[in-house]
Amino acid sequence: MNTRKIISIFALMMISVGIFATSPQKIELKFDKNTGVLEVTIKHKSKDVEKHYIDEVIVEVNDEEVAVKTMEEQSDSVIEKLEFTLKNIKKGDEIKVIAKCNKFGRKSEKLEVE
Repeated sequence: MNTRKIISIFALMMISVGIFATSPQKIELKFDKNTGVLEVTIKHKSKDVEKHYIDEVIVEVNDEEVAVKTMEEQSDSVIEKLEFTLKNIKKGDEIKVIAKCNKFGRKSEKLEVE
């Protein structure tokens, strides 16, 4: 098989994955300074939450990983909601959340603590 055919087949496979899988579309973050609870809402549409889902969420504070949540399915066909309790967070700290899809793509969002 020549190189051109192999590249064409590979490109078609990648396009088909992109058609059926969507990366996380939006992340909303809410942090309660009094309780230390970070609420994370991830918009990620899926027709089959057992086969196409957010499989990992990473929380960083000031570029240091402080929490990781791995999942084997999504709890809802449109959004995934999670809570993390963060300790010793102070004004000016930067919280970053990274959400990864098990099929394709990732999204991140940052929040500066006020």
